Amino acid sequence: MRNPVGGHIPVAGGLAKTGLPYAAEMGAEAVQVFVANPRGWATPAGDPKQDEAFRAGCAARSLPVYVHAPYLINFGSHTEATAERSVESLRHSLRRGRDIGARGVVVHTGAATGGRPRSEALAQVR
Repeated sequence: MRNPVGGHIPVAGGLAKTGLPYAAEMGAEAVQVFVANPRGWATPAGDPKQDEAFRAGCAARSLPVYVHAPYLINFGSHTEATAERSVESLRHSLRRGRDIGARGVVVHTGAATGGRPRSEALAQVR
């Protein structure tokens, strides 16, 4: 089985309204979406009508969907606030992924910060 070809699709204006036509235009066989600002901590609520239309549109096209969690996530951060925000941000991505019928969530777990040894950060990530 070969790997499908796809990419990030824009969602400003609505997952179904903007994202599906873009995916069709590029001939995507899979798509990845951000369900929040990739460089921010806000966790916006989705639009149930857009979610349903997106799920239905993807199902009709047999288009697998993945969510990409925000880039700010860092479970290895030495800053407690960043680690806590990371947890909430990933929870949001997982919930929104369920809402839109995503097969999974792509997340970069982060890195050691504040001069801490990598082994200490990895232990925290676990």
